[in-house]
Amino acid sequence: MRSNIHNVFLKILRKRTHLDSNKSLHSYIFTISKNEVIDYFNKLNSNRKKVEEYYTNKIETPVDINEEQEILFKRLEEGICQLSEQRRKVIHLSYFDNMSYQEISEHLRISKNTVKNHLVKAKVSLRNYLA
Repeated sequence: MRSNIHNVFLKILRKRTHLDSNKSLHSYIFTISKNEVIDYFNKLNSNRKKVEEYYTNKIETPVDINEEQEILFKRLEEGICQLSEQRRKVIHLSYFDNMSYQEISEHLRISKNTVKNHLVKAKVSLRNYLA
């Protein structure tokens, strides 16, 4: 609202040379102020509508997983099931539990290099399975 008052005074200053001294300055200020307030609320209403429209579209638009992606996920699950139990655990801890090599090595009581080797070999096996 403060900027609206500022705008009223700026308009008066810009148009001071065109103001008719015979007419009331009070009515001129009132008219400018009224128009500023109307513009302010119109802009506010417009912004509100845009925000509502954005969130309505966001909520109504479902996450679209196409059939190809669904098939790929199923094949990936099948490929993970074909890995050795240790490699499955390492993949799960790394990708699904977001654990670091160090955390996985401590959790499974194996060396960090073994964790790395399991991940590399598991990824190679999965790539070959999916190819």
